[in-house]
Amino acid sequence: MEESINKQKDVGKRMSALRETLISEQVLDEFDRVVFESIIEKVLVGGFDEEGNPDPYKLTFVLKGNQSGTVPNAKEHYKAIQKELKKGNKVS
Repeated sequence: MEESINKQKDVGKRMSALRETLISEQVLDEFDRVVFESIIEKVLVGGFDEEGNPDPYKLTFVLKGNQSGTVPNAKEHYKAIQKELKKGNKVS
């Protein structure tokens, strides 16, 4: 029984951490599928930038509970992070 309660607390912490990561547009260091699927309603690929231009690399995460997190220019963001990691720099 106690083990089950600890697992539920752990999942709750993981869900909270993932939600904060997506809302603050930080990079995911690990992919936790159980948590991801429990808080993400859907992922929208593509969209439009602020000027109305098509942006095929924009990712929008629709979170369960009417919240969303958007990663504009996801391709450039990912490339910049990979470049920093190759240099040996820590990315937050």
